[in-house]
This record gives sequence, C-alpha cells and structure tokens, in this order.
Amino acid sequence: MNPLIEQFKKYGYLNEVIAEEVEKRTRYFFKKKGEHFLREGQHLSSYFVLSTGLIRTYFLKNGREMNSWFGEENQIFGSILPVYTEKPSF
Repeated sequence: MNPLIEQFKKYGYLNEVIAEEVEKRTRYFFKKKGEHFLREGQHLSSYFVLSTGLIRTYFLKNGREMNSWFGEENQIFGSILPVYTEKPSF
C-alpha cells in the first residue's frame, strides 16, 4: 500500500475516492545514502514519506554545515511554502 495513504489514515478516515486521487499523484523515488533530496534554491511544494532511513536538513553558516532538524522514517514531511516563479511583492 501507498506509505503516504497509510500515514494519512493514522489521522482519521480517508475515503476511497480521495485515496485513489492520492495514489494517482504519488511518485516513488529512491535516494542513496549521502544523496541530496533538494539542493540550494530548490523548493518543495508537496508531501512525502520517508520509507526507510533518516533525513537531515542543514544550512551553511560561514561555509560550515549547521544541522537544522532530522526526520525519521514513516513520518509525513512537506512544505506549505508557496513556490514563486517571480519575486513576491510583499
């Protein structure tokens, strides 16, 4: 079964029509240890579930990697930040 749907169902009922829509929009991909999920300047505008492993976010400060947070498997991750094609006007 789709790991994202499994995680959503932990929060409550998910009817079959919605589950089918989530399934249609789900993409599966694999990363090797040490590969980046996103690179500087890339944006995430979706949800994902890490099936196995650990994910680390970091930022650079004076050329040094500073850990921001870690995520474990079987959790829902994502971003609610909008992805702009132009510079926002606020």
